Amino acid sequence: MRNDKAECQCCKKMMVPRVVMERSIYVDGVQVGGEKPLKSICPFCLSEEWNGMPRKSGLARLRRDAILGLRAISLELTIIGGIALFFAVMAIYRFVFVGFN
Repeated sequence: MRNDKAECQCCKKMMVPRVVMERSIYVDGVQVGGEKPLKSICPFCLSEEWNGMPRKSGLARLRRDAILGLRAISLELTIIGGIALFFAVMAIYRFVFVGFN
């Protein structure tokens, strides 16, 4: 039998961390959401830092989200720029080889 227990760094008790899932709602008897884990806590002291690693601060999360958002926007602008370049080249090609007709 394997040992699944870990020592909580806050209360120093051996425990199995409890996983807290996201909240779900029921619409017409069907569960919506609730399948993603949010965090794990010590069942004795309810601490999220049971493994000794402090959670990221709100500023660090905001910085990470801003960077990911800017990367997504730059990718979209790159795709739009590529499409615009394609149409510009096709317009020049038509003007040079086909003429105004």
